[in-house]
Amino acid sequence: EEETPTDYKEPEGDVVIKDGTALIADNAFEYCYEITSVTMPDSVEYMGYNTFYSCDSLEEVVLSKNIKTIPMSAFEECYSLEKLELHEGIDVIEDYAFYGAGLEEITIPSSVTSIGKSAFRGGEKLTSIVIPASVETIGDYSFKNCKVLTSVIFEEGSALKTIGKQAFEDVGSLEDYIIPSKATSFGIG
Repeated sequence: EEETPTDYKEPEGDVVIKDGTALIADNAFEYCYEITSVTMPDSVEYMGYNTFYSCDSLEEVVLSKNIKTIPMSAFEECYSLEKLELHEGIDVIEDYAFYGAGLEEITIPSSVTSIGKSAFRGGEKLTSIVIPASVETIGDYSFKNCKVLTSVIFEEGSALKTIGKQAFEDVGSLEDYIIPSKATSFGIG
């Protein structure tokens, strides 16, 4: 008769991914409410979508320097997430990546070319953002409902061509922003 494990316990506290791990599967830590921090070794080259979706207590993440994409919904609804450094080499921030995350600030690396739909939407603690010159596309609703966002800076020499619809709708009282001259497509509605 085959035994079924009954002593499984959800991960909690500080999670350190084992060195040598190359990928973290889709939904790997989804709904792990008791995780407070994650440290990823540089051996990790791929994170699946929804990796840390709705990890309510997650406060800090140290990413692998070999991650090239922040996948869809990777940190969505991580309301306590305060500390996360995005390194040079990341080229895409996919749809919903930080939707509703608790970040007060984040530095988007100059290697990023695309910010996906609703990527930072609902970031109710995000106060300012610098869009690097490398970004060509900001997706629909990217910063929508960032209620305390007061500053959006587009770096000089911006390659930005497309700003999706309602990308900056219902944000705080924007005091500082200048639309780059190369931007030719603005979402309506």
